[in-house]
Amino acid sequence: MFWGNQFFNDDGQVINPAQFVHGTDGYTMQSHEIRIASPKDNRFRVVAGLFWQEFEHEIFQRYKVDDLATSISVTGWDDTLWLTNQLREDESQAVFGEISFDFTDQLTGTAGIRYYEYDNSLKGFFGFNANYQFGYIYGEQFCFSDEQYNGSPCTNLDANVDDSGNVPKLNLTYRFDDGKLMYATYSEGFRPGGVNRNDGSPYDADYLKNYELGWKTTWADGRVRFNGAVFHEEWDDIQYGYLPPGGVGLTVIRNVGAAEIDGVEADLAWAPIDSLTVSGGFTWLDAALTKDYIEDPEDGPLAFKGDRLPVTPEFKANVTGRYNFPLGDFAAHAQAAVVYTGDSYSDLTREDRATLGLQDDYTIVDLAFGLNRGDYSLDFFLGNAFDERARTTTGVGCAISICGSNPYYYPNQPRTFGVRFTQEF
Repeated sequence: MFWGNQFFNDDGQVINPAQFVHGTDGYTMQSHEIRIASPKDNRFRVVAGLFWQEFEHEIFQRYKVDDLATSISVTGWDDTLWLTNQLREDESQAVFGEISFDFTDQLTGTAGIRYYEYDNSLKGFFGFNANYQFGYIYGEQFCFSDEQYNGSPCTNLDANVDDSGNVPKLNLTYRFDDGKLMYATYSEGFRPGGVNRNDGSPYDADYLKNYELGWKTTWADGRVRFNGAVFHEEWDDIQYGYLPPGGVGLTVIRNVGAAEIDGVEADLAWAPIDSLTVSGGFTWLDAALTKDYIEDPEDGPLAFKGDRLPVTPEFKANVTGRYNFPLGDFAAHAQAAVVYTGDSYSDLTREDRATLGLQDDYTIVDLAFGLNRGDYSLDFFLGNAFDERARTTTGVGCAISICGSNPYYYPNQPRTFGVRFTQEF
């Protein structure tokens, strides 16, 4: 009865609490870029340009309960338990330039920089009628303006975040010959900040510095290809999304400190004969916080220096073999692929990890066989041949402290057999 008696009509009678949602999203985006570049065969080359983009997102969600009492319906919206009626506007602009110079026929240096500005805002209304049982969390009680965006009862969200800065890039590339090169790169990147829908609080941009040494090579007259990279990344002001207690399903983004990521990645392809190709690759990552994550100093750290980053397996690898052969009048092929994904956590904080647990590693095997003649092809495939049931990620319907006892496990696709016919015209 705790949940059922929240829903009543104008006569005070308990009603069916079933809800249905009328939701629409309207998107408008325009972007413009002008770029100039000098001829590619010049020893000294220049690329420069201007960029501007504007994005608007009209967000509308109306949660309706038939015959809901006027006193607990959102003002001006009959039978409406919850209303989201907002406009998000993101505007960004940039000036960029890059120069490249061939010191020798084998050594090239590149330097570039991008200066950016952004201004992101969110305005409108979201929440309950102030008289509703949970109206103390979000809604009309927190309105600070009588402005009615698209018929909303008032405005309880009007905030923006803006910033500017620059991100540079430096690269040196040395070509041993037409089939082999090494490079060293320093680069920076960022994600713009924004505004949280639950309380209008802003979050800042996060920044990534990347130090990378890599190689791209072919050997044995093109029968062997070996590429790879070793890298170190420094990630500051990490944007982290989660469902806070009492958040009624609204994700909050906070900046949670810093992390470092050390990694190695490589891929190898080998064609021992014309009809057989074997390829594979792997990624190894050591991704961990370099600072404690503290949201409220009185509560202490929620995650600690040295903790692994979420949704980041330490090791991933894959191997694929493909054999092409004639079969009567057809060109046939057989293929097998094995993909391994290491264990990972779905969330960041120690408390959440204790509730949701570690997502185990898993290995998926895919098999395929195909026939081709002229413009026709027939393919048979067996995905996840051994029906491995993996847990790819874990989620909850509300704050983990409330809904963690009933998490959602998102599995991979089960064993799947299929036949595909293709005709080219």
